[in-house]
Amino acid sequence: MKREDFIKSLADALKVDAKILAEELNKEDDIKLELPKLNAFTEAELATRDANIKKGGYDEGVTVGFDKSAKKLKEVAGVEVEGLDISKIAEAIVLKTNTDAKTEPNAKIKELSESLAKLQTTVTTLEGEKETLNKSFEGYKTESQLLSEIPKNKAGLSNKTVLAEMRESGYDFTKDGVTKNGELLKDNLQNPVKRQEVFAQFLTEKNWIEVDKDGRGGGDEGGKSSTIKTMDDYQNYCKDAKIDPLSEDGKAVLIQARKENNF
Repeated sequence: MKREDFIKSLADALKVDAKILAEELNKEDDIKLELPKLNAFTEAELATRDANIKKGGYDEGVTVGFDKSAKKLKEVAGVEVEGLDISKIAEAIVLKTNTDAKTEPNAKIKELSESLAKLQTTVTTLEGEKETLNKSFEGYKTESQLLSEIPKNKAGLSNKTVLAEMRESGYDFTKDGVTKNGELLKDNLQNPVKRQEVFAQFLTEKNWIEVDKDGRGGGDEGGKSSTIKTMDDYQNYCKDAKIDPLSEDGKAVLIQARKENNF
């Protein structure tokens, strides 16, 4: 190696100026150049050093990453553990899981029970409303049927007015028949008197329906109705007079005959 190349290499290794180093080496007296303190490494030593540096950085990174992960794990799991010991965190998570497993079913059962109670209340309310509507509808049907059975009257009263008058007079209409002052009205055979007959009798008593001498309207002094003393007489009378026994005229004759002859 040439002298100048050697000096340059040495200067580079010592981190000094090559020109100054050459001048000092050419002096015969003591060298006054102060060299910096340097650490010399072989290639193998450098490789070992670099590996250790990398490992140190890796370990530090792992430690920092682990600490962050441990904190995040505690936060997500909802556990309170002092420090970042992963084994303690794991124990706390297991304990919390077991506790939740015991309490969660009870909470679910309570929630389902409350929902069921609300549902039962709703069903009960709806059933009550349905029953009320059914009663109202049945009442409407019964009232409409009663009004349709009331004969026309000469007083010009509406059927609702006639029905109200009857109720004020003590009449009531039940599924068993017509009652007056709480007593069921019956005929001589102890059968409940039909509503149509009760209506006709009430109107006759009020003089809102007139029966003539032949039982088909007119005055109230009687007539052929006075000769009707049995149901056979009544049937024969209706046949001769060409009256339908179930018609309003026929019923009025029957009521008048029963009133006069008490049969």
